[in-house]
Amino acid sequence: MSHDPVVEQSALSTLPAFRLLDVRDQAAFSLGHAPNAVRVPIEVWEAAAKAGETSFENVAYWERAIGELGVDGEVPAIVYDDGRMTEAARVWFILQYFGAKAFILNGGWPAVERHDDLPGAAQAAGASAVFRAGPGAGPVGLVDRQTLKAELDGDVRIFDARTAGEYTGED
Repeated sequence: MSHDPVVEQSALSTLPAFRLLDVRDQAAFSLGHAPNAVRVPIEVWEAAAKAGETSFENVAYWERAIGELGVDGEVPAIVYDDGRMTEAARVWFILQYFGAKAFILNGGWPAVERHDDLPGAAQAAGASAVFRAGPGAGPVGLVDRQTLKAELDGDVRIFDARTAGEYTGED
């Protein structure tokens, strides 16, 4: 597969196996989801990422959380949400940061529901996996504010592409 973080449904047929992760809320997931999809408890993940004791520095916490989804680091995880791709991007980032192979399904749940032809190579939902996290091992990384300021020496403009809700912390 390419290094593009967004994958089309048609490209999934080229994968011998993948783990399908649904990032919608429990109510939406209960109403319907792709075959073999596992729900990511995004509300728990967001709170954990912001809390000191479960922040990204707590590698053991994230190994458990990712492993509980059946993600093992070898088989790619395909992530979808309600179609806005905001929540899917958050989970994709976390997976990538800790070294898991991950992609975002273009169009999210509306595309899955519309086409209803998701290839059958999604691993069956169920068993947890052993995931060994390597913080910063993936193609994405974290930089704290002080490091960024020091590196840029004040000669830069930053364009914030977050939604209004993300900017204010509501989303």
